[in-house]
Amino acid sequence: MKKTILFLSFCAVTVIGCKSKNDKAVEFYKQGIVKDSLKDTKGAMAAYNNAIALNPGYADAYQKRGALRISIDDYDSAAVDINRAIALNPKLAEAYHSMGMIAYYKKNDVRAAMEDYAKAIELDPKCAGAYFELARIKTEMTAYQAALTDLGKAIEFDPKLSVAYYLRGHVKIQLDDSRGAIPDFDKAIEIFPGFALAYYDRGMAKGILGDRESSCRDFSKAGELGFQDAYEAIRKHCQ
Repeated sequence: MKKTILFLSFCAVTVIGCKSKNDKAVEFYKQGIVKDSLKDTKGAMAAYNNAIALNPGYADAYQKRGALRISIDDYDSAAVDINRAIALNPKLAEAYHSMGMIAYYKKNDVRAAMEDYAKAIELDPKCAGAYFELARIKTEMTAYQAALTDLGKAIEFDPKLSVAYYLRGHVKIQLDDSRGAIPDFDKAIEIFPGFALAYYDRGMAKGILGDRESSCRDFSKAGELGFQDAYEAIRKHCQ
């Protein structure tokens, strides 16, 4: 905020350490993002709460808190936050992405979800998460080529999005391209070494290609990581 010269001269000796409520709100907002990335849900929630308490018009903080609530399946509270974010900033692409997730995962409203994701992409053509969610829906609709197009965009705009590589590999298996699927599973595992489903599906792809030994190693790893269906695959294909 621009101040008068008189005010600046008066505050010059105390400018260090002087922060507005909005500055402090931004600090809490950034703390929330960091804590969220570290899977500290409680800490992230507290940080976003503080940001909003200091700045009730902070659209991004409502959006992040709403997204966090989606991650813990608190869809009703999430919807309140996301609607508030959109009211404050109708051009906030991430908010429409989150609304799409509420429409799809809570309400099972595929059409509304796709419209929300499309709106997010309209506002931010590099919204990788919206492309991924569209691809997920198209995969379930068996619109595999369209899903591949959206996954290509998701990966282009977020090369570290492990689930996008995984889903692209899964789609390629459905299209009888098991050999092409394996590099996608490799990349998903490289980004997220604990990705049990990626090991499992890579094992399936290798099995289709006749690489039984390597396939069974992947099934075993998937089981170790907690994917119980892998043990059925081991009994069926590896004994």
